[in-house]
Amino acid sequence: MLFLFDIDGTLLNTGGLSRQILDQVIEKHTGDSPNLDYSDVAGFTDPAIIRTSLRKLGFKDQILSKYHWLIMDEYPKALEKQFSYSDLPHLYDDAANLLEKIIENKHCIGLITGNLKSCAETKLKQFGIWDAFPFGVFGDDTDLKSDMPWLTRERAWEVYGESFRYDQIVIVGDTVQDCLAAKEYGCKSIIVCRNFDYREKIRNANPDYLVDNLGEIDITTF
Repeated sequence: MLFLFDIDGTLLNTGGLSRQILDQVIEKHTGDSPNLDYSDVAGFTDPAIIRTSLRKLGFKDQILSKYHWLIMDEYPKALEKQFSYSDLPHLYDDAANLLEKIIENKHCIGLITGNLKSCAETKLKQFGIWDAFPFGVFGDDTDLKSDMPWLTRERAWEVYGESFRYDQIVIVGDTVQDCLAAKEYGCKSIIVCRNFDYREKIRNANPDYLVDNLGEIDITTF
């Protein structure tokens, strides 16, 4: 089996730091803040979040594109500068334990995340787990989470030399978007609910496993 991990809300709790930094960078360039909240970012890619933020502020077409690329360039640098100095982010113990069990059981792993690759590296290196993942699909690769499962098959072939069927792929995430991306391709999904306000929406998306703690997952059943 191939287990694909989301980052924010699944592996890590950033304490809202990523959102705050992105908000600051957008305000620096545009003079206005989009006041990003959880619903603006959860389950979406960094490029899509930036584009949505600029539209929210009234930017269109060529002007939007200009600011989009300025922010895409600066945000990873700002994140790298601030992330290691903050005590807000932490690694979820249940996610770390599940990851360890997956590796012990000789399954394959990768990342499936809306983070830009450089941002993903900054976040996971802080907790010593970046090198645990031999490959990933990132926000640099596509704006849409729903495009990511087929891209992971190509990357997995390059790394593992194995052509995984979609029913051999398990997406481990925390949002409706993670569940829908899995369902679109016939992958399995493990969705951990970190925000109780969104539990009913996640349940309605019908994930294969909906848990409050990843410790509830018995890896030997896969």
